[in-house]
Amino acid sequence: MGMEHRKQYRVKSNQDDIVQVELVSNKGKTVPAELVDINISGMGLLVSKESGLDLSVGQQVEISLKFSGKDQPVVLTTVVKNQADEGEDRPYGFSFVESEANRIATSAELFNLFN
Repeated sequence: MGMEHRKQYRVKSNQDDIVQVELVSNKGKTVPAELVDINISGMGLLVSKESGLDLSVGQQVEISLKFSGKDQPVVLTTVVKNQADEGEDRPYGFSFVESEANRIATSAELFNLFN
């Protein structure tokens, strides 16, 4: 991951806040994922290799975040920034598309992660 991402404030995953994370590829496949961290420009997720999901750098993906106590998930449009092939889980880095930056700022659930 590039140094520009390391300079941004990151929030580690807190299972009390986010109870479900799912990726929806442009092929319509939905798989569960584990949130590693999130910052204002993107997020890191772990996806089980057993899921069969194989994303390419540059591919657009929707990520659904379901928050504790909320009925509707927050769905964000992202682009795969990087990936690694380590262990049982495959780590991916995602960048939010430009229009999502405003949505994050106005989404109470995401805003609260940074405060």
